[in-house]
Amino acid sequence: MKNRKALAEIAIDPEKGWLLPTFGSGKPNRYWAHVHFENDPTWKQKVWTFNVDLDRAPDPKAGTVAATVYFMAENAPHELIQEGAKFELSCMDNIYTHGVITRIFETKE
Repeated sequence: MKNRKALAEIAIDPEKGWLLPTFGSGKPNRYWAHVHFENDPTWKQKVWTFNVDLDRAPDPKAGTVAATVYFMAENAPHELIQEGAKFELSCMDNIYTHGVITRIFETKE
């Protein structure tokens, strides 16, 4: 099965800054959050987790940051990762931020 990774533009709150929890993998600038795509028909029935990898630490003054995003689970709905797809990143009921997929690259993992 091909897993999709994508480049996404993710908003940074200018007042609160970058809020995503670190992944804890030892890789700097790797984060995780639950993801909700606006066109996901299984929202509230299934919860999927995204890895969010940044090239550098986010700058709250920039307003957005480019990140490589991908599902942690192989059986996740990879078809939701489409150019232009909008999503929000959360944990439980706390919405951290939102973003949009800007480019897709397919990988075999």
